[in-house]
Amino acid sequence: MAIDKQMIIASIAALLLVIFIWEQLSLFFESAANSTIGHAEGATDLVVRNSR
Repeated sequence: MAIDKQMIIASIAALLLVIFIWEQLSLFFESAANSTIGHAEGATDLVVRNSR
């Protein structure tokens, strides 16, 4: 069974997409948790990471 190049590219793209979404979700929950506790660092950290 030969796996064509398109399949490999698609699976890598899907994996990267999942990783990206996971990072965004964890950042969102991290900043949400920080804001409920009353830390201002979470919001600025989120802005710094997203501007890169």
